[in-house]
Amino acid sequence: MGKRLTLHDAQKLAEKRNGKCLSTEYKNNKTRMSWQCGKRHIWYSIFSNIRAGGWCPECSIHNVAILNKKYSKDYVKNYFSKFGWVLLSKYESVNGHIC
Repeated sequence: MGKRLTLHDAQKLAEKRNGKCLSTEYKNNKTRMSWQCGKRHIWYSIFSNIRAGGWCPECSIHNVAILNKKYSKDYVKNYFSKFGWVLLSKYESVNGHIC
């Protein structure tokens, strides 16, 4: 059996993620606790979700939106040119497929 978790464990993990555990007591891994991220968003989650890599749902939505942003071909060409790169109009894979 593993080490028994404590409120201090929750607080340390939150600090590692630039946040805080706002709860004042720890019952078990499945009890909802209050959390705050570095951007001061507050939410409730069980400690097992936080330990498994979960964090602020509001920041997660924002980060996914940024990752899914579509860029125009001209924007990408200009961005690449800053590094001396060239955007090819066609890409041919090693199998001869043209994308």
